[in-house]
Amino acid sequence: MACPRPAPDAATTDAEDGEPLPEGPGHQALRGARASEAGQWYAIATRAAVPDLRPVSSVIIEEGRRLDDEGAIRLHAIVAMPDHIHLLVTLLGDTTLDRAMKLLKGRSSRRANERLQRTGSLWQPAYYDRRLRDPREAYAQWGYILENPIQRGLVDDWRDYPHCFTTPFAA
Repeated sequence: MACPRPAPDAATTDAEDGEPLPEGPGHQALRGARASEAGQWYAIATRAAVPDLRPVSSVIIEEGRRLDDEGAIRLHAIVAMPDHIHLLVTLLGDTTLDRAMKLLKGRSSRRANERLQRTGSLWQPAYYDRRLRDPREAYAQWGYILENPIQRGLVDDWRDYPHCFTTPFAA
């Protein structure tokens, strides 16, 4: 589905207080098991290990949608930026955040490597996640994720950005 624009009165400042993804190697605090809970909203960002994800953005989006189809997550939004992705998901069933990210990263890496005729990791090992407290906070994060291409100067209207997928926002 094309990316619908959030209502103009949406609160988007709450989502901007999250910390940026760290630079450089390591980041043990971002690795290992995380607490995650079914039915909860999560905003996730992860960095690429390749210079530009856009040539394989369709693969990444398809794998996110596949996890949704399989009932592991509800994918609300995904945006592939040149060097990272943003996702807004709800965990379903017994799927943990670590399991969902392992599946997304592993599957998309395999398919992207086939397409690009390369080997190696598509992703850096760490990812940033934030559990969202309520639908208002999730809506703000939804708007923030979808407007990321505008903030980076890639498009004037994010509905013109071809490397995204969203469903209509529903709490």
